[in-house]
Amino acid sequence: MDLLNQFVPLPNLNVTRFQSVPTAREHNDQFTGRIDHRISDRQQFSAYYYFTDQYFTQPFSSFQAGGASVPGFGGLYNSRYQLLNLSHTWVVSSATVNELRFAYFRGAQGTFNHPQHTNPVQDSCTAVPANECFSDPTNPSLGITPSLGAEHEGVPFISVSGGFAIGNNFEGELPQVGNTFQWTDNLSRVVGKHSMKFGVDVRRQRFDQKLYYSVNGYYSYFGGGPNDVEFSDLYPNYLLGLPESYSQGSAQLENVRSTFPLPLRSG
Repeated sequence: MDLLNQFVPLPNLNVTRFQSVPTAREHNDQFTGRIDHRISDRQQFSAYYYFTDQYFTQPFSSFQAGGASVPGFGGLYNSRYQLLNLSHTWVVSSATVNELRFAYFRGAQGTFNHPQHTNPVQDSCTAVPANECFSDPTNPSLGITPSLGAEHEGVPFISVSGGFAIGNNFEGELPQVGNTFQWTDNLSRVVGKHSMKFGVDVRRQRFDQKLYYSVNGYYSYFGGGPNDVEFSDLYPNYLLGLPESYSQGSAQLENVRSTFPLPLRSG
């Protein structure tokens, strides 16, 4: 009842319906730059840089369709993408040309589906003390204790089929950063009637992400199970604390590293 009073709004359109117009914010910055330099009659250098930064909020965190159906549990998103290309062309002779290139791409979503509403799980209640909120005061190990700190915790996700869904998106926030480096060098040579090209292509990729999947717990009331009190709706199940299922995840870290040295090629 405590969470129902806190987060599920009363009807304001008629006796059964609630209507609101939540707002979203979005901010974008973008620019590009290019430099072309003629080093000599035989050598040229160019550099290109691209940058974009985007920040926006969602009043309803709809990532993977796992968000709440009432206001107050939106998501924050911040993405930054950068691309750098460097190239050097050298006309060694009338029959030989060398092209050296370096490319770097970085895609970072340091804030992706971060909850707008955060708090320690045990601070989600107002009607009972913290040590009794989603916790057993006689045995704290039985409670919901993600131990991630207030910044990454919040109200457990509670879904009542045919009714409401409250709490932070159980799919969880997903901060991630990817870096790709590429080095290529191609040597082209004409010999008589033949054209030959040799080169090497090396790519290095790094990807880091952390998934906070269902760290606050997920209560589901969908009816038909052994706990169903067989009422016309599922609110009695919720008020009696009889969910059909409960699940909880943990923060998972993934660090991927790969290198692709492509062999010399000719044509």
